Amino acid sequence: MDEGEWKELSHLLKRANLHSGFLGLNADELEQLMQARRRLSFSERARLYKLWSTAAGMVFYDAGEIFNTVLELKDQSSGEGEQRPYVLIRKREVSKVYVEKIDIIETVKKDATLIGHPAIVWAIKHWERVTHAKRVLLHDDVYSRDEETGGIKDYYEERYIKTAKQNLAAVFKALQDGIKQRAISPASALAIRIRELKLDTEQNFLCIAWERLAPSNIDPTETVEERINTIESYLKQSDEPFVDGNNSPVTIRQVVNFLRDAGNKYVGDDRGNGRRVSYRPNWKIFSNAFARWYFNVGQTTLSDYLTDARKEGVSEVEYWQPSFGNPKVSVFSLLLYILSQELVSASPAFTCSADNSDLHV
Repeated sequence: MDEGEWKELSHLLKRANLHSGFLGLNADELEQLMQARRRLSFSERARLYKLWSTAAGMVFYDAGEIFNTVLELKDQSSGEGEQRPYVLIRKREVSKVYVEKIDIIETVKKDATLIGHPAIVWAIKHWERVTHAKRVLLHDDVYSRDEETGGIKDYYEERYIKTAKQNLAAVFKALQDGIKQRAISPASALAIRIRELKLDTEQNFLCIAWERLAPSNIDPTETVEERINTIESYLKQSDEPFVDGNNSPVTIRQVVNFLRDAGNKYVGDDRGNGRRVSYRPNWKIFSNAFARWYFNVGQTTLSDYLTDARKEGVSEVEYWQPSFGNPKVSVFSLLLYILSQELVSASPAFTCSADNSDLHV
């Protein structure tokens, strides 16, 4: 579903109301929704909803008809299924059935929270029930002692119990492997931390200190330590870091410590040959030197990490930040998140006759 179609359908649903027939939608709008349901995936249809709060309780309008969807587990009907269990998501519209074939293992590996998706919960529940019933299914009885039916217990164990155990193990391994694979790399982690210091902007004390080191702003009679003290006093009086209400993530104390340590070589000036040349480098060199000092990394390491981070697409990385409060979420928001996430397809979705839907999987 492209952005244009999503906006159009969202606008349509905004007009829906509880106080008229067909929820206030006309025949053309109802037809538009029906056509959308026929081509949209389960996760896209999950976004087609409206929620009303009434005196009698909450009312949920399932315009995508996700609650009219049938899930079918395929874990033993073919060699493919045994090696790679999948779920069929079936949506029926009159005489047609729209089917999505979902790879359970790859979906869980992609996003750990999708282990809570109905399609995957159903598979796990089935495998749990099979494993739970092992002793009942394999208990010795007259059939197991009969020559003609003696192999049925072996069939149960090989066909059902072994498959269930293997699939459960594979799902939870995929859960762990996926979390590890998606972990933020050291390179991206460093790039994110540097970005949070706002070293690419002028909204920090470090940039102001760099400006105060310009030849036009320094007193040639000052020693290096006196110059640092002068800059510190200026920073304490400055309001510049609070442009647009943003505080400087770099503190005055950190800037001063840097100037007294790794940045000390940038504070002085050359007074030879009757002219004064500041040791202050350009802003890029100065801010990179601060980043190396701040994070205790070498020049080569910093350069390599930032290059790797750009290749990894660090600008798109989202991450959890600690909070002093306990994590909270509404049940509806969490449910909507799980239902609306794209699942990993085992093969392209297809449409078939309702009478022949089993022949296409």
